[in-house]
Amino acid sequence: MAGSRKVRGSRNFTLGPAGAITRRDFIGATLIGAGAGLLTAAAPSVVRAQSNPRPAPAVVPPQGFGPDWTGPGGLGDYRRANGNTHEVVNAGHALAKGNFKTLPAAVVDTGEIYDMVMVGGGFSGLSAGLTAMWAGKKCLILDNHAMFGGEGKYNLFDIDGVQLYAPQGSNEFSLPTQSARDMDFVDPYWEKVGLPLDFKFAETPARLRDRIRFSRDNFGPQIHQQGHATQAHFYFNKNRDGGSWAMHPWDNGFRDAPVEDSEKQEIMRFVRDMSVPEQAPKEGWEAWLDTMSYRDYIEKIKGYSPRMTAYMDNVVAAGYTGCACEHLSAYGAYTFAYPSTLGFYGDSAAGLLDGFEFGSFPGGNSGINRYFVKTLIADAIGGEKEYSDIHNGPVNLAALDRPANQVRIRLDALVVHVKHDGDPETAETVTLGYLKDNRVSLVKARTVVMCGHGHIAKHICADLPNEIRSAYEEFVHGPMLTVNVALRNWRFLEKLGVSAVRWFGGEMGFWLNVRQPMVMSDGTTMPFDPDLPVALSVYIPFPTPGVDAKTSGAMGRARLFSMSYADIESWVVRHFTLLFGPHGFDARRDIAGIITNRWGHAYVSPSPGFFFDRSGHKAPMNVLQGGYGRIYFGHSETAGRQLWNVATAEGRRAANQALARL
Repeated sequence: MAGSRKVRGSRNFTLGPAGAITRRDFIGATLIGAGAGLLTAAAPSVVRAQSNPRPAPAVVPPQGFGPDWTGPGGLGDYRRANGNTHEVVNAGHALAKGNFKTLPAAVVDTGEIYDMVMVGGGFSGLSAGLTAMWAGKKCLILDNHAMFGGEGKYNLFDIDGVQLYAPQGSNEFSLPTQSARDMDFVDPYWEKVGLPLDFKFAETPARLRDRIRFSRDNFGPQIHQQGHATQAHFYFNKNRDGGSWAMHPWDNGFRDAPVEDSEKQEIMRFVRDMSVPEQAPKEGWEAWLDTMSYRDYIEKIKGYSPRMTAYMDNVVAAGYTGCACEHLSAYGAYTFAYPSTLGFYGDSAAGLLDGFEFGSFPGGNSGINRYFVKTLIADAIGGEKEYSDIHNGPVNLAALDRPANQVRIRLDALVVHVKHDGDPETAETVTLGYLKDNRVSLVKARTVVMCGHGHIAKHICADLPNEIRSAYEEFVHGPMLTVNVALRNWRFLEKLGVSAVRWFGGEMGFWLNVRQPMVMSDGTTMPFDPDLPVALSVYIPFPTPGVDAKTSGAMGRARLFSMSYADIESWVVRHFTLLFGPHGFDARRDIAGIITNRWGHAYVSPSPGFFFDRSGHKAPMNVLQGGYGRIYFGHSETAGRQLWNVATAEGRRAANQALARL
């Protein structure tokens, strides 16, 4: 049968512990029994919050997580780095428990000393590395993953000879159009590292041209505002027998949605609201927005019902905070141009989103950070310096950490200890200890830029001042699960006449879509035909309204950590069968591979008061941006927005602070 074909990059498709339940057994029996019970939901609503049952606290196994928790990593450079793997999570938990508060007696002093050491090899660390390299400094980037890139990595499948790339996390960028340049939305390093200025995307197949519209990215069309023309059908989970579809809801005012007319009218007003509330001050409205949550802004200031907040909870969690609207500062919502904040953009509001064009590299924003690495170390990635080679070329691991490099990148190196050699105000160097190959090694630096997550930084900076330690306690994080599903075809979506689906109710998740693929510089592109393979990316947040942000993040991580790979794999089969089975989808035939990517601290959740100083309280991001001694903080959290270009800006800012100290 079709499902027995060779699939590289994913384990043989089995379900249950150690493959005890075969795919055939699961489809034939379990789905009809236990699966059906999971489909029961309350009366549907266009804006009903995602069902997120509160779990029992997750208990990490004493021996830690194992390979069955991580699951297959696919092929290529990132096969050992699909999200935070069990090795990364186990080491991180050991660090958080205080296992390295004091360094072990048996450490290895490498004798190395650098002008600057970056802790973290994502966008922030790579940007800081470029800044220091161009200033003539010798640097080391330490990263705890098996591959650089932070959340900007990809999964690679080989499905019946067709290679499919899919983003693990960081995805989507603004094309360098004139409108983007006019609003300073193009990173200053874009052209400096040689990233392309012109992009082409695959033509929609002729037989689909009049029926289906496609987006080039995942996130923009989730809201439906101007500039995002993707067609999406909405699915409303109803009971154990399934649910109902609202076809083309944005085109027909939610005509088929099983909800009251007042709700249909309200959501159409909400997403198109360009007004500024009367309560907003003429001056200082930015700080005013930061005094309230996005939920309170929607409901108390703009006067919409809680149904609109519920509609946005998963959108906000997946694209920004990892948590719900009530955990996000309204100013943060404005920076993302979320519904009913557009009026603050003034005369440009109506054309704001129309003026931007978004796109995705096949492997998400790995297509950007690989340019950074190629610039840092010319032979780190094979091929020429053009984007087909840089995106697809293999990483030369041996080239990353050569002594002759001006900037070295050391992978699988978990930093566990950072401390000035003396008083931070007068010390000349900082000592860093990192765990690699089951031993702790030491290096020295004249300056350090902390480019990883703040929840790790506060554990490893041994001489952290109380002011910074207190500020870090206000940094709350939400988790994210990215599931990439490789399919042999997507005829079921063609039959539905749609390129995207949003669902309400169910176990988890809320959105998927087929992206219009980019044409690479060598003229190739991933398949763009319903009869050919495709990789669908499902971003799954875990927001929990009704609790504080820290509790919501902890509960989300409990859910994320409690699921085995087999649990997630089983959900994909159940969920896709529920939505698409009546339209020709067959899990045994059509699913070719599944890769999971877990990010326990994917997003910072900037609550009210995060961005602006108030009387007697300095905003936590402003505290961090000052650094202390010879240590500076450059991760994207310090700006309250975890976007790739924000991360590069923060890494650049912190590196320049370090250079000034040097």
